[in-house]
Amino acid sequence: LLEKQRLLDEARREFQAALDGASERLAVIPVEQFIIQGIRAVSDAVVAARDAIFAAQKALQSPDPDPVRAAVAAATDAVDAALARAESEALRLRAMTDLDECERTLGEVGHQVHEGGFGDRLDDLLRLGEKAISDARDRSSDPDVALLVRATRGAVDAVNHAGEQLEREQERKRAEEKARFNKLLGRFQRMDEANAGGGVPKFARKAGGAAPKPLFKVKRVSAAPADAPPPAPPPPHESEPVHVVFSTDCSGYQHWQSIAFWYASRAAKHRAVWCL
Repeated sequence: LLEKQRLLDEARREFQAALDGASERLAVIPVEQFIIQGIRAVSDAVVAARDAIFAAQKALQSPDPDPVRAAVAAATDAVDAALARAESEALRLRAMTDLDECERTLGEVGHQVHEGGFGDRLDDLLRLGEKAISDARDRSSDPDVALLVRATRGAVDAVNHAGEQLEREQERKRAEEKARFNKLLGRFQRMDEANAGGGVPKFARKAGGAAPKPLFKVKRVSAAPADAPPPAPPPPHESEPVHVVFSTDCSGYQHWQSIAFWYASRAAKHRAVWCL
């Protein structure tokens, strides 16, 4: 009888240790976070696991170890089911968060596409991204969360592809604008070289080698008296080069402003140091 009691006490200690471990595993589930997100399945599974643990605790008082062993196994299975449910719903919650981020990113990409005039090339990709997000959201309540995760991954890939294509189109546009700017700059440089020895731009000269046409009408001043002192020389700083600083970007609007400003100064023979 004493030996039987000893074996029963050892079995109870083992069962109690198993129940304590199950309770610790169950405590790591952030039930409140799932409740805040409106997910009740996790809290229901946790409640069922706690009830199973409580039933196993009561079964420990039985003199027969077999019912205790069955109750402890049921409690362990219930905790495993609650953990699996929590992991599944966490994946579902993460997938929904990724879809929200995809939708926000796709909206920003669409704004840049229409602002940059790339709609004829990228509108189809935007529609594919929108459809992928919509299809993934339709899987949000599917019991098999793997289907939602797979659909979400497809939506993320579609949005990333649209963003990559937008970057390529923007790079291509910048290269075209740079080439157009260099072409205009080279044209004005050739005009500047052609006008280098004439004193006035070529468009202001008369054909046939005639006298150059004055750009401005200057009022004639009376001659100074013979005994008038010579004019004072200009201050030293007026003969120094002028540093001209101006900003520009890759837009056509500032292209012609920058080139016109540069050309006007060169045509006027300014001694300028240009800083762009």
